[in-house]
Amino acid sequence: MSLKTHSLLQTNNHLTFIRDFIKFDLDQGPYVTGSYMTWLIEKYNNDPLWLPDDLDIVCRSPEQHEEIKNILRPLSSSIKETNWMDTGSTYWMINDFKFQSFVHPVSAEVRVECTDFTINSVASDGLTYIADERTVDDIADKVLRFKDSVHNLWPLESTMSRYKKYSDRGYVDIDNMSLKKINQLHNI
Repeated sequence: MSLKTHSLLQTNNHLTFIRDFIKFDLDQGPYVTGSYMTWLIEKYNNDPLWLPDDLDIVCRSPEQHEEIKNILRPLSSSIKETNWMDTGSTYWMINDFKFQSFVHPVSAEVRVECTDFTINSVASDGLTYIADERTVDDIADKVLRFKDSVHNLWPLESTMSRYKKYSDRGYVDIDNMSLKKINQLHNI
């Protein structure tokens, strides 16, 4: 896989805000990923008709997750702890927006390689981002493309939740190829 590095030219309130408190790092963590980054890239080409639900902060270790919790706790109006994929996950409401952090002990590059769809194969340090070679084009064209990757081991429920979320946001699975690949991978 070929990764591309890009600069975040647009300023964004949530990412700029959180960057004032957390030093992000694409190799050592923490870093930002998820639909927030998809939305930010979509804003380069379109005026998205949707808003992200939250901003995901990936921590490389439980210790790093604790550091993030200690930084964000005093800023938050509410906190919710969950158990996402057998790792701790924390949600904070800060200025009426949800921030989430969780542990995934891999670099941003590995995370980008192991995502299930090209449109969420992106990670950022708040100033730049890396993405799969198809990510930016698929976001611009609103294509929902399942990735052919041996690293794609997400639970079916998680993948289908993202499939529905992005379909509802106007992304199109051309000829249902993604759905066919998901069904094949999970022997459905």
